[in-house]
Amino acid sequence: MDYWGELPKIKTVYFKAIKNTTKRVDALASGEIDIAEYFMDEQYDDILSNSNVTVVTYPPLTRFILGFDMRENGSYAFSDGKNPTSDIRVRKAIYHAINVTTLINGPCKGLAEPISQFFGSAVFGYNPDIKRLTYNITKSRRLLAEAGYENGFNITVDNLGQGYNIQSSVLITQQLAEVGINVTLTNLSFIEFEQKVLIERNTSMYLIGYSIATVDGGSGYDYFIRSVSQNTGQSNCGYYSNLEVDRIGIEASQEMDSLTRLQLLKEGFRIALVDDIAYVPLFAQKYTTLKANNVIFTPRGDLRLIIKFIQFV
Repeated sequence: MDYWGELPKIKTVYFKAIKNTTKRVDALASGEIDIAEYFMDEQYDDILSNSNVTVVTYPPLTRFILGFDMRENGSYAFSDGKNPTSDIRVRKAIYHAINVTTLINGPCKGLAEPISQFFGSAVFGYNPDIKRLTYNITKSRRLLAEAGYENGFNITVDNLGQGYNIQSSVLITQQLAEVGINVTLTNLSFIEFEQKVLIERNTSMYLIGYSIATVDGGSGYDYFIRSVSQNTGQSNCGYYSNLEVDRIGIEASQEMDSLTRLQLLKEGFRIALVDDIAYVPLFAQKYTTLKANNVIFTPRGDLRLIIKFIQFV
C-alpha cells in the first residue's frame, strides 16, 4: 500500500531450473523462456549463428593469472636443487613467452581482454603505470640462457581441468615449449586444486581464476602479495615474500587519508608485478547471458538482473 517507486511493467516472473545447457538454449530459441544463464562452452559458435538468440556480455570480472613457487631451495618439485621459478629472469622469460592474444582469440572466443594486474581500473589501488610485458620469444630465450637454462627445464603446472581452463593451459604449454620449458599439466578437479594449490601450496606453477568482489584493492593486496601468515597471503600460493611490500601493506591498512593510501597500494603492486614479476597476469573473462531478441536490458557491473529494468519490444 505504501510502495513509493514506479510500478514495474512486468507483472509475473517465472524462474525455471534447466540444468542442461543445450535444452536451456533450445527453450530460449523456441520462445519458452526469455532469458537464459549461459557460461561459454563449445556451443558458443552455434549460439552466435542462432537468429532467435542474442548474446549479452557483461564487464570482465573473472581474471586469470599464472603463479609461481618462489622458494629457491626446498621447493615442492625441486627439493634436491634450485627451483627455476625462484629466479626473476625465468619468471620474466615465461611472461615474455606467453602470447595472451592467442588465448583470447582462441579458447576465450574473443570474450576477454589482456590484463596487467589483479583488477581493473574501477578498483581502488589500480596502477595505470603497470603495463604488460610484450610477447617476445627472443627476449624469453635470452633470459633463460642468462639464468642458466639455455636448454630449458621440466615443470608441472596445476590447473582446473574444466572448460576453457584446459584449452588455455594447453596453449600456454605449447608456447612455453617453444623456449624449451616442458610443461606437464595436472588438470585437477576443484577439490583437488583447492587442496593441492590453495591449502597445501604444493605447486610449482599454477593457473588460477578469481573475481574481485570489492571496489577496494586492499583485500587483493593482502591475499596475493603479502607474505603468508595467519591473516595474510591466503591466495599467495607460491610463498612470494618481499619485506617492503609487507611494510607498505601494513601502512596502507592503517592509513586513513585515501590519496596517501592509494599511492601506497599502487607502489606495492608495482613492486610485486613489475620489479619482482611475482605473477603473470593473463586475461579477464567476460560473463555472458542469452536473451530473446525482443528483450532489452542493460548489463550491470554487479551481474545482477533487476526485473523492473527489463523491457519487451
